[in-house]
Amino acid sequence: MKETEPKIYETLKQQEERTPEEIKEGLKVDFERLLENLNSLEKQYSELKKELSLDEKGKTMVIPKEHEKKFQESWENVIKRIEKETDAFSDWEDTGVESGLILGLDEGNYVAPVEFRKKTLLTYLYSIIVRGNIGGRAELDAVKLYLKVPDFLKLWLAIIKAGPGSNILEALDHELIHVLQHTGEVHEILRQPDGFIEGLQTLEMMKNAENKAFQNRALNEMHAYKSSTAISSKRPLTSELIKHIKNGYKVKNIDQLTAAADLVDKLKALGLDDTEIGRLVEQAEWNKKDATWGALNREVGRLGSKYKLETEDVENLVLADRMERKIQSLKAQIIALEEMTKVAESFKDSAK
Repeated sequence: MKETEPKIYETLKQQEERTPEEIKEGLKVDFERLLENLNSLEKQYSELKKELSLDEKGKTMVIPKEHEKKFQESWENVIKRIEKETDAFSDWEDTGVESGLILGLDEGNYVAPVEFRKKTLLTYLYSIIVRGNIGGRAELDAVKLYLKVPDFLKLWLAIIKAGPGSNILEALDHELIHVLQHTGEVHEILRQPDGFIEGLQTLEMMKNAENKAFQNRALNEMHAYKSSTAISSKRPLTSELIKHIKNGYKVKNIDQLTAAADLVDKLKALGLDDTEIGRLVEQAEWNKKDATWGALNREVGRLGSKYKLETEDVENLVLADRMERKIQSLKAQIIALEEMTKVAESFKDSAK
């Protein structure tokens, strides 16, 4: 059993039986406890980092060949401890990113096949002209990442620096979340034996799915960015994500981006995972009159009614959820630092 405190949204199970008087008082969120925990972990992380003397770029470690096995064993212990002692990997349960940390990123058991490849000239030009710096691309049933596969030491240092939601892990999770946004009719077709349905009909359905994804790009990208950076200790501000998606993906409608960010935050705080949110994203259509994404907005309303929550209650849940995820990220970073310190010290002792 994980040695963690329950997530904020898990307390919602107790809210359904609230009396009218209790509802008026609002949902009780212990922000003081969360802040105290957060400050304590930040102090512990800072002290451990100084002790190990890692520079800001995190590139100070070079493993002697004779010590590679020892480091590999310690890395496996990092993953086991994070899994047991924190909730930091929970956002990866739907995409399978955690398996890549154990097996190697190019061998992970993901929700869809993942291929690491060099960026071609055409891809490079596309990234410069159309989308800014492109790190990967999700197709309906596969993911291509234009990145070099890092070894376990680089992953270890990345987790120390920014937590599980760091650079390449964030990019991988981001693209796999796009796959979760297309889990309906098209994927049913792709899973059928050859010849189950006429090829042209299959292509037409896939084309329609891709067209809808393009039309809903503001929502698709915001969901992928919000989820893949949720556990990062350096989680970007919503305003930064809006600016990035607006400029990088040529999304003109700011209302779509703002509503998408708000709804994804609320659904995650209310306990939905990325598969569940992905299904809603797949169904969603933009309601111009109300300036909202229909399917997601309705689900927020349904859950709010189920748990007897006021608007302020849900907003408090979002704030608490962000704090909790940062707490889990810091716990993972501290574990990674502790294990790195242990193995480094063992080599110092053996050298005496």
